[in-house]
Formats: sequence, C-alpha cells, structure tokens
Amino acid sequence: MKKIYILNSCNGFEEYSSMRLVAATTSIKKIKSIIIKQIKEEEMTYTRGNDGLSKTKQIKMLREDWEKMGENIVFDNLKYGYVEVVIDGEIQ
Repeated sequence: MKKIYILNSCNGFEEYSSMRLVAATTSIKKIKSIIIKQIKEEEMTYTRGNDGLSKTKQIKMLREDWEKMGENIVFDNLKYGYVEVVIDGEIQ
C-alpha cells in the first residue's frame, strides 16, 4: 500500500485545533520540496533544537538530516508544521 504524506501548518505546540492543511501527496520528494518552500516563506522552521537559524541554514540542516537520518527525524524537528503519514486505504 502507498503512503500518503499530509502536511499541516500548526502552532508551536502542534495542537490539533491549530492545524490547517497545507498539502497531501504520495510523493516523498514533493513533500520535502513543500516543506522547504514553507521554510523559505517563514511559515515553518526546522530547528533540531537550534532556534534562530537563518532560512538557508535551516534548509541545509534539513537536507543533511534527511539524507543521513531519514524523513521521520525531519518530521519530528519541524516547527509550526506537522506531517502525518497514513496508508492509502487504511481504515481505523
């Protein structure tokens, strides 16, 4: 089954009531590019505990982490954004 990546904007506490849909896609490359675009537009940040980094440094760190540690690390360190991964056809 295919994974579906759902990107939401949210507050810093990732409260469900604050979440707004940004994108939903089955493409991991597309979700990565959308996250980078959100960082460039200052809608989301990528911190890994280092608040105050420039957009360029955040994007560089995101790309390095994605290659070295995988998508889940990136999703966990995204601030003002939340990625939910669901399986197509999954019933809960």
